[in-house]
Amino acid sequence: MTRWFVPTAALLIAAGCISERVGETTVPAEAKGLWAVGVSPEQAAGLAGDAAKAVLVARAYLEQQAKNANAPQPQFLGFDPSPSHSGWDVRVQFVGVWRNGEPTPGPGYFAMLQIDRQWKVVRVRGGA
Repeated sequence: MTRWFVPTAALLIAAGCISERVGETTVPAEAKGLWAVGVSPEQAAGLAGDAAKAVLVARAYLEQQAKNANAPQPQFLGFDPSPSHSGWDVRVQFVGVWRNGEPTPGPGYFAMLQIDRQWKVVRVRGGA
């Protein structure tokens, strides 16, 4: 699993660097300490128990992979869990760029995590 995550993370980091060169705004100083949670209180309240657990498993997995790769923690914009035949699929949207101090999505800044019924991440597919 890690053999797919590291190239995906490197691609996301490289794409972020490229987008800065083409005129996108950089992260404002006051926003660098902020953590894009990715789930609003309204969304969190609407998640059923297993959907919430799938989001927590996906987030913990991605945070641990970043830590293992000695990379910065990912900034999440959103999580979209959906049940599948083998467990859960969780689509994770990452911050693509910062515009006017607000995090916004960018093309390819997402990943799809497949989580089995034992709450283990079995596959990670990066954005394209």
